Amino acid sequence: MDQLTKILTVIGSAMGVAAIFMFIMNFNRLRAGMAEDDARTVDKAVQGMIINGVFVVIIAGAVAYAVSQLSAITG
Repeated sequence: MDQLTKILTVIGSAMGVAAIFMFIMNFNRLRAGMAEDDARTVDKAVQGMIINGVFVVIIAGAVAYAVSQLSAITG
């Protein structure tokens, strides 16, 4: 089960890093939209930041839950 835990952690970490990267990209889009006074770009960037922030929290929670359940099985 230790190997499964490591694999699950790596997959969850990769997904979390991808979501954080997209959060940063949306932040840059937000800054560009604010500099150009483009309300549509700002709205899309804020929406993307919120969605990616939620994904980070969901991924972290799911991985933590799965790892704790695997630890309880082997415990």
